Amino acid sequence: MKQNIENAAKNLPPSCGIVAVVKANAYGHGAVECSFAAKSAGARMLAVALAEEAQELRGAGIDMPVMIIGRSNPDQLRLAMALDLQPCVFTPDDILLLQQICKQEGKRCSVHLKFDTGMCRIGIRSEEELAACLDALARCADVELNGVFTHFANSDAKDKAHAQMQHHRFMGYIKILNEKGLYPAIHADNSAGTIDLPQFSHDMVRFGISMYGYYPSDEVKKDAVPLAPVMEVFAEISNVKTIDIGESVGYGSTFTAARKTRVATVQIGYGDGYNRLLSNRGRMIVTTQQGSFYAPVIGRVCMDQTMIDITDVQGTVRVGDEAVVLGNAGGKSVSADDMARLCETISYEILLDFNYRVPRVYTGSETAGDRI
Repeated sequence: MKQNIENAAKNLPPSCGIVAVVKANAYGHGAVECSFAAKSAGARMLAVALAEEAQELRGAGIDMPVMIIGRSNPDQLRLAMALDLQPCVFTPDDILLLQQICKQEGKRCSVHLKFDTGMCRIGIRSEEELAACLDALARCADVELNGVFTHFANSDAKDKAHAQMQHHRFMGYIKILNEKGLYPAIHADNSAGTIDLPQFSHDMVRFGISMYGYYPSDEVKKDAVPLAPVMEVFAEISNVKTIDIGESVGYGSTFTAARKTRVATVQIGYGDGYNRLLSNRGRMIVTTQQGSFYAPVIGRVCMDQTMIDITDVQGTVRVGDEAVVLGNAGGKSVSADDMARLCETISYEILLDFNYRVPRVYTGSETAGDRI
């Protein structure tokens, strides 16, 4: 993960900072550990989607600046104040409410104005809306404008016309701010922008999925920023058996053996985040003393267990051996992109699906403070 961040930094101007996006438990990787790693790799700020996500970061002693990239309701704004977070705002009402909270708490708060330039999700959409927000900020002595940002909808597409249009709109708003003597930190690039549009990097980029080793799409220039997947998933083989021709496997008997078949049961299922759409479609890697071999999933993925065909695995497979569910072994690979294609989804969802039942073990620690 540290190398992914360092490689991204090489594609950016030296003055540009990296905001490490650790929302959704760092895309399933573990927010606390990934935050420590991001800090040691040079990230200047963290980003979460909700104020609640920052509670464990502060509880772990992480004192980096943290911005919230989604809207916060009144309770979340109060929590943001308590945790010294930087909320995203885009309405006068939220700015005025934040000033009330600041006055009650005797604190100041830094905010980031969000602009909707073509995503049609959240943010300021017109000069009139911007003017209203600036008027509110001018009346709020304890609310400080620290940053402004937008989010590209199609920066991972080969055709950059939409991203270029969004950036042009965004710069129109920046011009208005500058004319009023306001020069907040500017950030627009996400992972795809960091890779393909470094000219739009400005003061900071928000590095998300690519921090964890995956490209946002197959259309970005992968040679610009080399990446390596961070997460590997292993599961123990709990049973090995041979079934006869005509015997079926799993719920619904969706797999029937056309030959004498060696079957291994692996202790992972959709209750752990292994997608049920991988039934009769996915594959794992099994390693013996004779090498590493692909073993296809047969039958339906169960809640806690999955069966694989090890007939063509050379060597002895024993109970207690580990199957590679996600990762590499012996020159073979099962990636989140591979699984996503089979499930007709994206790598983000595959990574996020692996839940608390799958223990995390972190490697590459250099000091007690750098725990990944």
